[in-house]
Amino acid sequence: MEDTLLLRPITAVDVRQFIYWQYEAPYDVYNIATGELTETAVAQEITYFLDPAINCHAIIDQQGTLQAFCTFGKDAQVPGGDYSQDALDIGLGVRPDRTGQGQGHRFVAAVIEFAQKTFQPTMLRVTIAEFNERAKRVWLGQGFVEGQRFTAVSWTKRPFIIFTRPAFPA
Repeated sequence: MEDTLLLRPITAVDVRQFIYWQYEAPYDVYNIATGELTETAVAQEITYFLDPAINCHAIIDQQGTLQAFCTFGKDAQVPGGDYSQDALDIGLGVRPDRTGQGQGHRFVAAVIEFAQKTFQPTMLRVTIAEFNERAKRVWLGQGFVEGQRFTAVSWTKRPFIIFTRPAFPA
């Protein structure tokens, strides 16, 4: 039986963990720390993710172990995309040792359920790097449909795709 995943507000301890998560190429585009972080840089990351405007939440298992984190809102947008349509943007970072194991649907389902209850949006939106077939498959499996394709204007300058779905499908 699969552990239930719970979402709770992020803590500084959580941020100190996930900023050091390192993904194998090509997923290394999702690494927050790209080198050794100074204590000042760590403090800046903690301040950023604890900002209520980022809406960052820890995704934990029943033992309280951090499995992933998610953000809701502007933080989940990639510069260069058209975000003019009213929707709740979702960002998700799964612990590297939990990726590629066929468990993505659990994380996405928990995040969607939390978003529906907490924010009551009409539309959900996620932006995924074009190469990330695993993520695309998981989100498509949750009823999302492909929309705009664009190249990021900063950060990675890679191609991305925006996916949307009604928050409460008919």
